[in-house]
Amino acid sequence: MNPSVVAIARELHVARANLATAKRLVETVEENTRLSYGPLYAERETAKAVVDRLDAMLRGLAAESFRATQDAEPAPGVTVKAESVPYYDAHAALAFARTTGIALMLDVKAFEKVAALSPQAVDFVRFVPEPKVSVARDLSEAESLSAQLTPITTEVAP
Repeated sequence: MNPSVVAIARELHVARANLATAKRLVETVEENTRLSYGPLYAERETAKAVVDRLDAMLRGLAAESFRATQDAEPAPGVTVKAESVPYYDAHAALAFARTTGIALMLDVKAFEKVAALSPQAVDFVRFVPEPKVSVARDLSEAESLSAQLTPITTEVAP
């Protein structure tokens, strides 16, 4: 037997045992934490669901408002920018790419760049402005203004 190999094997055995003990301790602590703070974790998940729902609702309403009024700042901390989004038939785009030698398969990003730079070359593409809504992290100004407005209900199911 090789003494060096035996020594390292012994050390590895001890290290594995130490790791198994540490894993069991961590699992115990994690389980105790889940049991002790379960309601707090649930509250966090509920709060996150409400925030996600209200954020989506705000973005949708801001985009709808922008489409109707072109108002780029429908509320404090909420801005809307119109981004030009191309709409086209993918088959026509692929045919264009093949006839011009751009590619054997459509590289969407490259095609859309060409379409934006040379619209006359790809007359089947139309660019439509789509609202892109940005919501500031700090909406405290909106909170102070909301006291002046008619309240709305925002019943949000968790």
